[in-house]
Amino acid sequence: ERLKRCQNLDRIVVATTERSRDIYQYCKIAGIEVYIGDEEDVFTRLVSYTKDYCNPEDIVLKFNADSPMIDSSTVDKIIEQFKSDKGDFGFLVNYPRGLHFNIMRVDKLWDLDAKISIPDKSIWNKVDETWVWFKYGYSLRGYKCLFDFSHLSFEVNTQEDLDFVRRLFNGEGDI
Repeated sequence: ERLKRCQNLDRIVVATTERSRDIYQYCKIAGIEVYIGDEEDVFTRLVSYTKDYCNPEDIVLKFNADSPMIDSSTVDKIIEQFKSDKGDFGFLVNYPRGLHFNIMRVDKLWDLDAKISIPDKSIWNKVDETWVWFKYGYSLRGYKCLFDFSHLSFEVNTQEDLDFVRRLFNGEGDI
């Protein structure tokens, strides 16, 4: 819902899995496109989506489901910066956890897909996709927040996290 406020996104697609029926149903009701892919292999899910629906010159952003507080104005700003940069892959620096996303050029993603080893795909999926882009020699761009908010977290992975974010939304708590 927060991404719908972005001015620089052409489309929003939730790439999920067969087991995520609740997410699928919500997206259908909310008018959000859904792409069903591999449950354990997010890299392959992303590549498969782009091969089915994107052009090589497109740019794709990857958001994580545990980040419900994505800021649309930040997304728009980063898209504009990335378009003018010569980078292949971009990531955010010093932003609170839960406001992060990655941005990449589709042709470079396809190129990485042709090169990536199985162990490195596992690292991309489980640990750090930025490191994999770096290892394979792609041009990275870090988009830095004006202030260091990296000590803050707005990720929602537990009930406690959800309760915290709800209190913030309701104006009942301090960061």
